Amino acid sequence: MVIVKEKIIASKIAKEIRYFQIQPPIPLLDNGQHFGVDPGTVNVGFAELGRGMYINAFQVKLIRKDNPADRILDFYKLMSECFHNYAIPNFAVIEGASFGDKYRQAELAEIRASATFWFNHYGVNIIKFLQPQTVRKLVFGNGRTKAHMVWTELPFDAAAAISCAYASMLSRPLTEYKK
Repeated sequence: MVIVKEKIIASKIAKEIRYFQIQPPIPLLDNGQHFGVDPGTVNVGFAELGRGMYINAFQVKLIRKDNPADRILDFYKLMSECFHNYAIPNFAVIEGASFGDKYRQAELAEIRASATFWFNHYGVNIIKFLQPQTVRKLVFGNGRTKAHMVWTELPFDAAAAISCAYASMLSRPLTEYKK
């Protein structure tokens, strides 16, 4: 994986947003725009591929809030800080819950809901929740291979978000592009 550009983006919502512009490590197979979200309560990853010749990825460190409404609204605003341009058709995969995790699941559900509402508001055609193992099987052919193990140059959450965006692309039946 070749990182073309890396920079820190100023934010009032997050402690830190690290932006990466990357040459695609896997060829882009279609003309759709694909988003990936690796939700978290503190560390979050976003990725966008398919618009141009680079992948845009973000590693975000959130400011923790106690109030669920504040968390939901801040995450929604944060997505607007990271994603600016949209092409049609566009698709998204939000990493779903993994089996066996028992901590902060309600907060993660709030984050996933916030991302879903943001994607819906901005006209994303298809939004899917895929479990982490399903994403890994689609992208790496193995449910145990994690994105940060393959793309070692990137922070964990940005790499996971890229794998979600690729899972979006790799899981598309051609009929979905006609919507």
